[in-house]
Amino acid sequence: MTAPVLHYFDFYARAEVLRILFVHSKTAFVDHRVAGEEWPQLKASGFSEFGQLPMVEMDGLKLVQTLAALRYVGAKVGYVPTDPVLHYQMDSIIQFREDFRNAVAPFNRSKDMEGMAKYYAENAPRYLGLTETRLKQNREGAAWLVGETPTLADIAVFEWLWDHFVRAGRDQFANYLDATPVLKAYYDRILATSPELKAYYEARPLRPF
Repeated sequence: MTAPVLHYFDFYARAEVLRILFVHSKTAFVDHRVAGEEWPQLKASGFSEFGQLPMVEMDGLKLVQTLAALRYVGAKVGYVPTDPVLHYQMDSIIQFREDFRNAVAPFNRSKDMEGMAKYYAENAPRYLGLTETRLKQNREGAAWLVGETPTLADIAVFEWLWDHFVRAGRDQFANYLDATPVLKAYYDRILATSPELKAYYEARPLRPF
């Protein structure tokens, strides 16, 4: 079978959750980092249906819109529950995390670290606290976010915690995650139990976002 190809620019942002899914599920993929000068011609050619990236080529399809592509890939690699209740729980926490990410994105683009710090101070405790509350609903936080096996909820929340509270350039916000110890232990557990993910992050080059 031909390996999936993920097309995105040479930073993390919206494509990173897809990369983490491929890595955590041990799915070989091609990580095509689109150069800035390469993109205008690709975009004009209709390379991506809506003229946006990321895009995943898989099973003869060109999957666009990050969360839609994530759900497709997740279903193929066994990270989407079939039970409607678990599916709802998965989707709702992913969308909740997305609200935070979307609010932070303008500060990334404008490099407004003062505004970002203010947003974190006003919002991070609530988002992290509510995520920890949801986590505790499943075996008091000692398991996955949803059910008994990893789902897209775990991939998305892990990526959010890494990129917004842990990695270099955001580690000044780590104290917010430290204030939710059950959620922090969950993050540490995912990283510790996936050698592939740990190796990926140890080799991941520094990018601004």
